[in-house]
Amino acid sequence: MVETWYFLLRGDHEHLARGELRALLEVYDSSSTPQCYTMICVAKTRREVAEKVARRAGFVREAGVLLGVEVITEARGEGFPDAPGLALRVDVFKNSCGRRDLEAILNRLRERIRGLRLRGDAEYAGYVSDGYLFTARRVIKASGRSEAFENRPFKRSIALRPEVARALVNLAHLREGEVVLDPFAGTGTVLTEAWLMGIRGVGVEIDPVIARGLRENIAYYGANAIPVYGDSSKTSLTNFDGVATDPPYGRGASTRGLGARAVYEFFLRFLAEYLPHGRFASFLAPLRLEKYVLELASAYGLRVWGRYYHYVHSGLTRVVFAVRAV
Repeated sequence: MVETWYFLLRGDHEHLARGELRALLEVYDSSSTPQCYTMICVAKTRREVAEKVARRAGFVREAGVLLGVEVITEARGEGFPDAPGLALRVDVFKNSCGRRDLEAILNRLRERIRGLRLRGDAEYAGYVSDGYLFTARRVIKASGRSEAFENRPFKRSIALRPEVARALVNLAHLREGEVVLDPFAGTGTVLTEAWLMGIRGVGVEIDPVIARGLRENIAYYGANAIPVYGDSSKTSLTNFDGVATDPPYGRGASTRGLGARAVYEFFLRFLAEYLPHGRFASFLAPLRLEKYVLELASAYGLRVWGRYYHYVHSGLTRVVFAVRAV
């Protein structure tokens, strides 16, 4: 049965969260297109699709059934069940509603629902965003994955965070049972996050010390992934379904003397030659190389499906690209 679902996004990388959600809906339900507001998106789809999307996404906080949408100046929470003593959570996103408007909404809700209780862990929720009250029933709350990541045996300070690696895999439009390639595998966060989603992987790493650490991390997770010690520019890499990676470009990365522009020139040329027709690749690039990467993608006939900005700190903003072989 098709219902209208809401997806609550993480506010720290909201633009990236929207792209990840859009990609996952394309994977599981190509007829479903999300409509997004500040920190919340809604889409019509089946329950099994919504649950898969919410569990896979790195930047979705929770999901549930949307009961109604009302303009906040008139909202009475008509979508909520008319049950005495209903427990309700209310959130206002990014100052999208003033205190006076919020108090007016709560007063109207209390007029409708006798004995209304406000609780942070309630099953029902009211979300205020962009001038609307979204009434909803919470179904799925995203679970944290940081403990396993922090306890992995091999660590590096520049390793991808698991939620970013997960978003890269999802932007590559991969399904369970398919194979993702990471030609710059590093400590293996892309491969291990892919495996946690039921996706197999192949990772190539040129640095022998990091390659050993990559193998240790794969073993720690019990991931169905193949670590390869070698140079991805000199290795035959075929029979994969998509690419998700973080090419080396900083001072702490292994580039074997190549400049950052040369690394991306090789990588985009590689994608144009080996990425299966119609399949996707996702990758990171520093903001200073955004225009150069766009020019390379166009020159090699790759269609840019999405482009998102990932703020790391004051000295580093990265661009998350998703491209498709056409």
